[in-house]
Amino acid sequence: MAPTPEQTLLAADPATDAQTLADLAHAEPELWPTIAAHPNAHPDLIEWMHEHGLAETALTVSPAPESATLKDGPGRAEIQIKAPAASTQRVSVLRAGLIAAAAFVVVLALVLVGWSSYATVSALVQGHQAAAEGSTPSSATDYRFGAAKTWQTKVKVVASASEGFAGYYARVQAYPGLWLVTWPGDDSGSGRLTEETLLGLDPDTGAVKWSISPALLECASSLAGGALVCVDIEKAALVVLDPSTGKATHSPLNGVRANSVDSIGGDIVLGYESPNATGITETVKRLAPGGRKVWEKSASCDGQLTDDGMQVSSNGARFADQVPPGSIHSHETLLLANCLVGIINLDSGVLTSDVSINWDGCYEGTPTDLDAFFFYGTDLCSSSKYPLIIARGGSTLAGMTLDTFLNSAASEQPIPTVWSADIAGASLDRNHFSGSVGVHLGSYALLASAGHLYGVDTRRGPRWEQSTEFSGDSQVVLLPIDGEKANSPVLALEADHQTIMRLDPGSGATRVSAEPAALPACPEGQTPVSFSTWDKGKGATLVCQGFARTVTVVLIVRGKTYTSASGSITPTGYRADFGGGLSVDIGLGGWAAWVVDGQTTTLHAASGGWQIGDVAARAYPAMNDKVEACPIGSYPLSLSTWHGGWLLTCGRAGATITKFVYVDGSSHGSGGAMTTQGGLSCGTAAAGVKVCVSASPAVVAFSSKGGPQTQHSVDANYVAGQRFGGAGQGTGAYGLADPAANAASQVAYLNGILQQSEAARTSVKTVIRSILHCTSTTGDVQNAQAVVEARTTELQALNSAPVDAVPGGAQLVAQLQAVLQDSLTADIQYVTAAGQVAQGQCAAGKSTYAAQQAFVTQITNEKTALANLWNGQIASQYGTPTYTQDDI
Repeated sequence: MAPTPEQTLLAADPATDAQTLADLAHAEPELWPTIAAHPNAHPDLIEWMHEHGLAETALTVSPAPESATLKDGPGRAEIQIKAPAASTQRVSVLRAGLIAAAAFVVVLALVLVGWSSYATVSALVQGHQAAAEGSTPSSATDYRFGAAKTWQTKVKVVASASEGFAGYYARVQAYPGLWLVTWPGDDSGSGRLTEETLLGLDPDTGAVKWSISPALLECASSLAGGALVCVDIEKAALVVLDPSTGKATHSPLNGVRANSVDSIGGDIVLGYESPNATGITETVKRLAPGGRKVWEKSASCDGQLTDDGMQVSSNGARFADQVPPGSIHSHETLLLANCLVGIINLDSGVLTSDVSINWDGCYEGTPTDLDAFFFYGTDLCSSSKYPLIIARGGSTLAGMTLDTFLNSAASEQPIPTVWSADIAGASLDRNHFSGSVGVHLGSYALLASAGHLYGVDTRRGPRWEQSTEFSGDSQVVLLPIDGEKANSPVLALEADHQTIMRLDPGSGATRVSAEPAALPACPEGQTPVSFSTWDKGKGATLVCQGFARTVTVVLIVRGKTYTSASGSITPTGYRADFGGGLSVDIGLGGWAAWVVDGQTTTLHAASGGWQIGDVAARAYPAMNDKVEACPIGSYPLSLSTWHGGWLLTCGRAGATITKFVYVDGSSHGSGGAMTTQGGLSCGTAAAGVKVCVSASPAVVAFSSKGGPQTQHSVDANYVAGQRFGGAGQGTGAYGLADPAANAASQVAYLNGILQQSEAARTSVKTVIRSILHCTSTTGDVQNAQAVVEARTTELQALNSAPVDAVPGGAQLVAQLQAVLQDSLTADIQYVTAAGQVAQGQCAAGKSTYAAQQAFVTQITNEKTALANLWNGQIASQYGTPTYTQDDI
């Protein structure tokens, strides 16, 4: 099909971007000469087009080995694929898995239960994808370093998944609003299938919409007529499900004979095999969702037996994946079986049988040396852009091309590698290494080992590593949502904890689009994790990180650019030495860069920047340029600023404060360690001033011995692990919104805390009634204990409640704290009294309760005075609810 006028214009338009050019090249080979001359064409794309003959529609491949031996899974029979000398080919060996989605073409197996080996062939071109990757900077919204855990779901699995077995049978299929996960089970690792659980998951939340267990179902790769069409393997018949509920529908397709199924254009295509007098008959047909037959094709083979005849076929009948546009019509594909062999038109069912079947070096199968290879059943290509990944035992990982592997295997020579890398701490023993723990994502790959996740560029080697929450490679199965896209989500199935995690990996671009033009791209193999600018862009920092925590730091200061390839990661930021007495400590998410030049330390407060996890570059709050640096050997943990002051905390680890420094108006002070006290971090300065800080609500408080407390609502802060915040920018106690720095907002926050006290008081009345009637139960004791816990939490919430904008706010909070502390003391005694009654000691329980009554009278008077103060000064002015002493 000739390119459309729009496509022709796009190919010639100087403004067309590299990604669009790559897509055009893949779709329209006739445009290759125009695209090759385009100024935005990526070099890899041009190389790919030259490799494939530019405007030629057929693919010319390099000489293939005389034969290659493949396996389709653990313990399965070998398949011999013969290849002639180099020639113009249209097909390539592809996956032995049952279902693979394609844009217009069905991937269908005419395979009976019990068939143990098969091969499929196609000419899927993947080179255009490598050309697109890395051609333009990633945006801050889609950029990631490592893999973010989007959600984690707990599931109930009948039988645990064993190594190897699980990796072969587990699968995930993506539909609109639904991910269908097949969780495999087996009998104590024997490899004999006993149970399978089919889970319908919400892709965004991980919520289980429905599940079927056991469910020996294999489903089409797309919906047909809005329904999920599957094959019941044991019954060899179709089952049609509602994708929103997993329940069977009343479709006329239910019960239709089938051994395999897929979908195309809303229709379904199915295949099955049956015995005849002299052998077998294979049938493939296309049906409309209502059951109407569009076409049917059958063929018979003499001397072949079905699975029921106790003879295992050597090749299963299958549809292959989509062939390249321009070589064969997009609705035609290759069928390779015992009886049905040739190119079949999926619209008409016409089969052209005079086709040569050869191997062109790109396939999705498993090489003979299964133990040596990283993955099986995923996208593996032999081109230089998509090497295979192998484990060489111990902790060594390597990449090699398929051509190299097969040629070396045939000659029994050592296998040369494209790259080799040691992954410290990984367990890659080739005799116990399961392909289920690795997954290809285009030219990228993920590896799970020993509780870590590794990102691997198949052409260059490992790029990043991170700790994860799963236990290790023997119990983890990784499943890609789209094995052709580098940033495709991946599901991690962990049998030990019966959990499914969604991981969203990033391929690690060398720069992000929000990065200032003055900053260079990161070195090859590293990716940006932070940048910041100051002085209207004249000063800047850039931090790049790669595999094994390698760090490069770029510093632009005083018009000069300095680069250190030996930077380090600190507990809360980054550090680098540039030689000649010049160094930089970057902290507080890039907000601050302390540059040391000889004996002089200069703070550069960034006006804007970006760090991993931000959806976009952002402006940073203003910072006092007098903020000091942390002592040598410690790092900034937090910085809080307000009008007229700031507080910096430092530590040697992420959460342990060993030093704090502050300026509050004309006062300047410092102290040693801070400890956590009721939701605050507090320490005592050298002058005896108690200093406390809370990240959210954002508040700093000072109090001297015997003197009143002075509060400051923080304009802006940065806290390690919590990032930027400030008054009105977070969540405080009980999930209440952090109040803004004004009286109305602070009163509303305080009222929210009081309402929690009111709820606790209701439970107290029930507990007291049970004590007085000698009817206390274990439940009453638990309720009383819950009141104690609620009062304790409430007191902690008051410790950090901002009220500096409320007239008399500090005195009001102090009075409320005193009342609640006394109430807590009484509540603790109610726990004891209820416990005594529940144990049959009614008299003792009543006595414990009676001993509190004088104290309770005092508390009642205090509550009455507090209620009068609140109602008269707060409720009347700010419109909050009024309270009685019973409510507090």
